[in-house]
Amino acid sequence: MARRIIQALEDCFSKIEDKWPGIVDRLHRRESVNDSLLDIFQFIILQRTRVPASRDAAERIDAERMLALARRLDAAGELPSKPEGFEDILDHVEVSINPHQSIHAMVPMMRGIGQVFDRVGFGASHNKSEIPFLTSDNPVIWFDPSVKDSDLQPYVLQPDGPIVLLFPVSPSLIIYGDSPMRDQFASEGLGVADLSDTGLVEAINRQVCRFGYQTIYAQ
Repeated sequence: MARRIIQALEDCFSKIEDKWPGIVDRLHRRESVNDSLLDIFQFIILQRTRVPASRDAAERIDAERMLALARRLDAAGELPSKPEGFEDILDHVEVSINPHQSIHAMVPMMRGIGQVFDRVGFGASHNKSEIPFLTSDNPVIWFDPSVKDSDLQPYVLQPDGPIVLLFPVSPSLIIYGDSPMRDQFASEGLGVADLSDTGLVEAINRQVCRFGYQTIYAQ
C-alpha cells in the first residue's frame, strides 16, 4: 500500500516538475507567466513539502508525540515495570518513525502553505549585481521581516503580520513574495523587475543560508 501511494505521488510530482524548465526559460526571457501561476505555486509547494527538512520535522513531531504517550501510559501504570537500574529509561529512549508516515504530513503542510500564499503578492527579480543568488536543499523560505535577525525563527509568522517569501530559481533569478504586494499582484499578476542592490542580494543570501538544512548550493 505504502509503495503504491509513493508511486502515485511521484507520478503527480513528475507532472508538476516537467513544466518547470519551460516556465524558468520564460521567466529568464521576461515573458509573462501569468497563465502558469498555478503551476508555479504547485512547484513552490512541492519544493517546500518534499524536502528532507520538512519530512524530518514531521517525523520528529511524531516521535515526540509517541514518547509523550509512553510517558502518560507509564505514569498511569499501564507499562511493564522498568528493569532495575533503568528507572529513567524513558529519558533516553530514541523513537524511530517509519519515513512513509511523513508522507501523510504533506497534506496539512500544503494547506498551511496555501494560507501563507493568500497573504502575499508575488514577483520575480533578475539579479543584476555581481553576486549570484545562493540556494539550498530547503529552498522555499518565509519569515517575519519585522523581527530582527538575531530573533528570527524560520517559518514563524504573526497572525496579521508582514511576510517575506523567497524562492531562488537560479543564480540570476528569484521569485519572491511580500505582503504589501498582495493587492498589486491580485490585479496585475506576477511582475518582473531588476535587482542591482548588492546589499539586498547579500541579505537574501544570508536568509537562504539560514534556512538551509544540510547543503548550500553556489556557482
